[in-house]
Amino acid sequence: MQYNLARDFEREKDEQKAVELYRAAAERGHAKAQCCLGYYYQLGIGVEKDEEKAVEWYKKTAEQGVASAQHNLANCYYTGTGVEKDEQKAVALYKKAVDQGHASAQYNLGVCYRDGTGVEKDKQKAVEWYQKAAEQGDASGKIRIFGGHGHESSS
Repeated sequence: MQYNLARDFEREKDEQKAVELYRAAAERGHAKAQCCLGYYYQLGIGVEKDEEKAVEWYKKTAEQGVASAQHNLANCYYTGTGVEKDEQKAVALYKKAVDQGHASAQYNLGVCYRDGTGVEKDKQKAVEWYQKAAEQGDASGKIRIFGGHGHESSS
């Protein structure tokens, strides 16, 4: 219930009330609320920006198998945001998220294969992951199929 109320306040742009409700739900173990709270801490939405707290919440949620948290935590390891940079951990988390069909994680795993970041460089695997992301409507994946570069941020 608190999670749903938080989503309502989020839509109404009352970010502080949303954070309060997400926190209450997160402390009760609600996985999606934990992921949202991590995102809010990472970006400083309704709370003081705290990347280490964001990572803590992402870890709790990622351990519960939530693909978006695995993806967000992977991004943190990839960039060293709130945690020591660890490309192999990033790749392992991207793989967990892609196993659940997370499109942005598919794209980011493609970037890792393209650049040889945390994995052996493999252009063919990169294209395959871009294609999978594009098939799910991921704009970055579609762009990579036709050229360009980059890394998809948190979602």
